[in-house]
Amino acid sequence: MADVLLREAREADVVCRLDLTHFVVLLLEAGLDGSEQFIHRVRTAISHAPYSRNTNGSGIYARTWAGCVGWRPGLATPAVYLDAAMEALERTRAGYFTRESLFEEPVPSPNA
Repeated sequence: MADVLLREAREADVVCRLDLTHFVVLLLEAGLDGSEQFIHRVRTAISHAPYSRNTNGSGIYARTWAGCVGWRPGLATPAVYLDAAMEALERTRAGYFTRESLFEEPVPSPNA
């Protein structure tokens, strides 16, 4: 996964591993269209290459979801941004993703 993210990221982008199954990519110079293009490139690359093999040689493929949050002044700390991105990720995983929801204003976490 990390190899695909690093290969698809541009020089200005920042790729970070958050935990065992989550990555964060800061697309510093991308708007809505650029973010969508990046997500599409990454999901396509991951879906076409197995990340492991079964004992019989058949491929094991990963499923991917993406949460995307655009810059807004109300997202003042890394914790608030991360909360907003995780909320977007959960909406995507639950099937509530629309193009317009990429830049919806999230409700700030009370812990941020």
